Amino acid sequence: LPPVSQPTGVNTTCNDFVRWSDQFGFDCAFYRSGCVLAGIFGKNGVSANEACCACGGGVKDENTSSTPAPVPVSTSPPVTAAPISVAPTPALGLPFCFSGSSLVQVEDKGLVSMKDLQVGDSILVDDGRYERIYSFGHLDRTRKANFLKLETTSSTIEISANHLLFVEGETNAIPAGQVKIGDNLIHVRGDKLMVTSIEAVQRIGLYAPFTPSGNLIVNNLLASNFVALDESQMTVEIMGIHFNWHWLAHKFEFPHRLVCHYLSYCTSESYDEAGISNWVSASHKMSMSVLQLSGFWFSILKNAILLSVVFVFSIFSILEGVVGSFF
Repeated sequence: LPPVSQPTGVNTTCNDFVRWSDQFGFDCAFYRSGCVLAGIFGKNGVSANEACCACGGGVKDENTSSTPAPVPVSTSPPVTAAPISVAPTPALGLPFCFSGSSLVQVEDKGLVSMKDLQVGDSILVDDGRYERIYSFGHLDRTRKANFLKLETTSSTIEISANHLLFVEGETNAIPAGQVKIGDNLIHVRGDKLMVTSIEAVQRIGLYAPFTPSGNLIVNNLLASNFVALDESQMTVEIMGIHFNWHWLAHKFEFPHRLVCHYLSYCTSESYDEAGISNWVSASHKMSMSVLQLSGFWFSILKNAILLSVVFVFSIFSILEGVVGSFF
């Protein structure tokens, strides 16, 4: 790679780690087209973030001459040296949640604020139907976050822009950020409530309870437990086929639901530093990385991964139908 001139007059050259490749055999030349997966795949504990100049790694040499020295070509084994540390890329995506002041109907208790819900509470998910909360996808009582405040003719809901809501005329739940003034949200009794205003607000606390059906009633409005990983898209397109976010997220949650709802009762859930369930966190970050892939070869890789995921999720759907018949 060509040397990079620094403002101080010191010239820096960078050499990729010699003969490095990731677990799939892709070397640094491959990663020059993009580093989205650089921190995910590696070999022997070394990823492209450490090995490849294009991704911020490699071995950097400084000299003070006015003309950068040519990069020597060497066939000898690389000098053992500690790779340059690269700060991890912040996780993509937005908080997925409701505000703590949102109200939920809890069986035998009445209306309860979202911030006071607990795993095990049985909450209203449809007209007259209650389901037990088996987990929280997001639970952070102290973090300040941005929400959309959607006001209707008789109800209000505060929800993150990527959280999914059911809207009249849409076959599946859509990101709240896609809702417009004049759209009709779905009331618990099936009535349609027109959105009259939308504003951005900040609140303390983020909450996203999970139920077996993937639905819940919040402030009398029908909402999903889940989010869109890309709030600008109503669906995920894979090889020309559109899949809705709610179905994908609900099937992804099946193993978690199997353990914490069908087979046992998880009372000691754990969450990462952002308040996201550890069942969800790593896969959420991986999914965001895959969806960010671009370019010809990366697009082929993305579609292959997504098609495999849909196949696995279809199996999950069949399994849940079988398991659910016994409970």
